[in-house]
Amino acid sequence: KDYKNFMGLLQLFTDRDSHLMAEGMKAYYLKSGRLANDSKKVGIGSLNEMLHGNLLLNFNYAPDAVASMLNLVGSNPLLKHKIIDFVNVLSATKEVKVES
Repeated sequence: KDYKNFMGLLQLFTDRDSHLMAEGMKAYYLKSGRLANDSKKVGIGSLNEMLHGNLLLNFNYAPDAVASMLNLVGSNPLLKHKIIDFVNVLSATKEVKVES
């Protein structure tokens, strides 16, 4: 009962059995900000402590293949429009930078 009251007091998301759900855990750490300390206490590190390096993505497409795909979906203008938008976005992308 104390646990149930505590979860309610903190306004954390629980299931019908009062078990803490992922959304509740996220809300807790957003409020408390102690995720790094708690992770170290239980021996869980973060990926950025183990992963280092660069990631390079290249997008190449053959115009004939794109034209063929557009012909296949020719009867669906919405899908055709989405494919054209996707190819344009890939073509216009110069750099994607991810930092942690």
